[in-house]
Amino acid sequence: MSAGPIKAWRDSWIPARVSSTDAERSCYMKHSQPRAYCGRRSKVAYDDWGKVTCSDCLAAGRADSAGGAS
Repeated sequence: MSAGPIKAWRDSWIPARVSSTDAERSCYMKHSQPRAYCGRRSKVAYDDWGKVTCSDCLAAGRADSAGGAS
């Protein structure tokens, strides 16, 4: 398929990728849990929603109404 106006129109409907990269994310994790709230293992994790930068944890928190609303 060419990179013409039809492809540009199709690409305009693709949702933006919102997941945080591993280098820039800090997840929500309680001390007793082996994984973060988003389901990934995290080197930087907090037990405070105010310090969380992982977009997947924040979205899961909003979906579960666990406090990640912002």
